[in-house]
Amino acid sequence: MLDIYYENSFKADYKKLVKQGFDIDLLSTAIEYLINKIELPKKYKNHSLTGSFKGYFDCHLKPDCVLIYKIENNTLYLVRIGSHSNLFKSYK
Repeated sequence: MLDIYYENSFKADYKKLVKQGFDIDLLSTAIEYLINKIELPKKYKNHSLTGSFKGYFDCHLKPDCVLIYKIENNTLYLVRIGSHSNLFKSYK
């Protein structure tokens, strides 16, 4: 089982989503797969990122809600969570 580290950027994103009424169970389910080293089902559209996010992964919790994470040294780093437009707007 992997340890979890919550980046400050993730914590801020998470608080915003909770205020907006986001279904946290969607996130919890994905995290359970990841910390237990179980491949995410295809519905998550999990894929590696490039450019500034090389070494990170992106999985879809909803059509326009993505989780950015990386796994390194037996730790799951939760980096960002939110819409594509908010998370990647400065990287276009």
